[in-house]
Amino acid sequence: MSPSILLSAGLGAVGVIVISVLMGRWFTRPLEQLASGARQLFQTPHNADLPATGTREVRTLAAAINELQHRIGGLMTARTQMLAAVSHDLRTPLTRLRLRTARVSDQAIRQSIETDLDEMEQMIEAVLEFLRTDKDVEPIEQVDLSAVLLTIADDAADAGHNVEVRAPRNLVIRGRHLALKRALTNLTQNALRYAGSAVIDASVHGESIRIVIRDEGPGISADKLETVFEPFYRVEASRGRATGGYGLGLTVARSIVRAHEGDVVLVNRTPHGLDAVVTLPRKDAATH
Repeated sequence: MSPSILLSAGLGAVGVIVISVLMGRWFTRPLEQLASGARQLFQTPHNADLPATGTREVRTLAAAINELQHRIGGLMTARTQMLAAVSHDLRTPLTRLRLRTARVSDQAIRQSIETDLDEMEQMIEAVLEFLRTDKDVEPIEQVDLSAVLLTIADDAADAGHNVEVRAPRNLVIRGRHLALKRALTNLTQNALRYAGSAVIDASVHGESIRIVIRDEGPGISADKLETVFEPFYRVEASRGRATGGYGLGLTVARSIVRAHEGDVVLVNRTPHGLDAVVTLPRKDAATH
C-alpha cells in the first residue's frame, strides 16, 4: 500500500475522530448545563429558569423542570406568606391579653402570665426573623471572611466571651456579606452557649474554604447531628429558651451557607467537644 493512501486514510481517521468529539460535545453540553442548573434549584430565593437549549428532548426536559420549579416555588411562597401572616396577626390577641393581665390582682399569677406572654412574643419574633431569611436579598460582593470572623470575635469579647480566630489574611469569596456574617455568628454563638468559648480555624483547601468552629462542650449524640438543623429543634429540654434560643440558629446558618453553594456539618470530637465545619467554594459562589 502506497504511503499516500496510508496518509489519506490516517487523515480521514483523524478527521472522523475530531468530528465525533465535537459532535459529542455539542450533544452533551446542553445536558451538562441542565444538570448544573438543576443542582442549584432552590439554593437561593430567586432561581432563574434553566436554559432550554440543545436537542428537542433536552429542551422538553428543561421546560418540565422549569414548570416544576415554578409550582414548588409558588407553594413555598404561599406557605411562607401564610406563616408570616399568622405570626404577625397573633400579636393583636397578645396585646389584648397583656391589657387584661394588668387587671389581675394576684401579683404571682400576673407575673406568671406576663412571663408566658413574653415567651410567646419572643417565639413569634423568632418565626418572623426565620421567614425573613428567604426574603432579604443582599447584593453579591467580595467578602473577606477573615475580617468577618475577627469582627465576630470582637463582638464576643465585648460580651465577655473568648473566641480565638486562626485565619489567613484576605480570605475572600463572592457572596452576601451580612448573610454570611449571620451564619457564622449563629454557629459561634451556639459554641459559646454550650461551652463558653470557641476557637475558629479557617483555611484554604483547593477550590474551597474550610471554617471550623470548635468548642469544648459536651457535644451532641450521633443520632442528632443532623436533626439539630431542623427548625425549632433543641437537643434537650435542659437547654432552655433563655440560653438555647428557639432552635433556629443552626437552621438559618445551614440555609445561608447552602445558598452560597456550601454546607455545614457537625462533628463530635473525642473525648468531648463539637466542630461546626463550614465549607464554601472559592470560585464565584452565590452568583444567582
